Amino acid sequence: MQKKITLLILLLLVQSGLVAYVYRDKLFKSPVNQKTVLLEIDIDSIDRVELDSGSVERVVLKKKGDAWILPDYSSLPVSNGVVAALLKDLTQAKISMPVALSESASKRFKVNNTYFNKKLTLYKKNKILARILIGKPLSYQTHYVRLENDNRIYTIKINMDRLPAEQKNWFDHQIIQPVLPLVRLESVDFILEKTQGEWQMKNAKEGDRLNHNQVTRLLNYIKFIQVIDVVDTYKPGEKPVFYFMVTDKKGGIRYDFYKKGKQVIVKSSRSNLYYQLAEYLGKYLPVFNKRVLVSKE
Repeated sequence: MQKKITLLILLLLVQSGLVAYVYRDKLFKSPVNQKTVLLEIDIDSIDRVELDSGSVERVVLKKKGDAWILPDYSSLPVSNGVVAALLKDLTQAKISMPVALSESASKRFKVNNTYFNKKLTLYKKNKILARILIGKPLSYQTHYVRLENDNRIYTIKINMDRLPAEQKNWFDHQIIQPVLPLVRLESVDFILEKTQGEWQMKNAKEGDRLNHNQVTRLLNYIKFIQVIDVVDTYKPGEKPVFYFMVTDKKGGIRYDFYKKGKQVIVKSSRSNLYYQLAEYLGKYLPVFNKRVLVSKE
C-alpha cells in the first residue's frame, strides 16, 4: 500500500512537471511581467508637455525649434536642459511587477484621475502620447505611478525636483544676463573700462586707487545676474532708484532697478518685461558706488 502511494506521488510530480514545461511561456512570460520600462516613447517626438499639480497652476511646456518655452508665461524660455532631463528620467524609468491593480488601490496610492500628486501629459502634434499619474512617495525619490487607461500600478525612481508646480520655477532665471566678455560698466558716479586686460576707473581723481576686490564682486553680480519671477503688473515711477549701463559682446545694455515694497524690480533694455530680482542681488547691488569702488592713497 505504501509503495502504491509513493508511486502515485511520483507520477503526480512527473505530470506536474510536464504540464509546467508545456505551459512554461504562459507561466513565466506573462504579459504583465514583460514590460521593463514605464514609457516606450521617442523623446524627440514629444513637442508639448502639460503638468497638473492639482490645486496649483497648470504648467505648459512647448517645443520651439530645439528649445522649450512657456507659452502661458510670456513665452519665456525654459531653463536649458531641464525638459530633456525630465523626459530622459521618464523614458528610462525601470519597472518590475505591478504592486496593485484595483481602483481602490489607485485612490490609496494617489494615482487616480481625481486623486493624484502630479499628472503629466505628453503630446505630439496635439495627440496625447501618454498621460502619467504620479502618486504618493514610497521612499526618497521613489513614487507610485500609473499610466492612464492602464490599471497596473508601479513604483519608479523619479526626481520630483524636476517637476515644480509653478511656472516661475521653470523659466530661465539667467535670461537677462549679459553676453560675456564685459568691457565697460557705468553707473551714476563711476565709469569702469577694461583696458589691456585690466579694469580702470575712467573718472578717477588723483589719489584714487581702485579696490579690485570690490570691482570683482560687482562684475560678478552683473555677469551672473538672476531674476526669480516676472512682474506683469508693475508700473515704474518716473526714474529708477539706480541703474547700470554695461557694454558686452553684443553691445550696450542698460539695467534699471526699481523698488516695490521689499522687492527690487529690474528691467533690461533688451526686454520689454519687468522681473523680480533675486533677493541677494537686491540687497547688495544698490551699495556699489564710486566711494565703495575706490580707496584713497
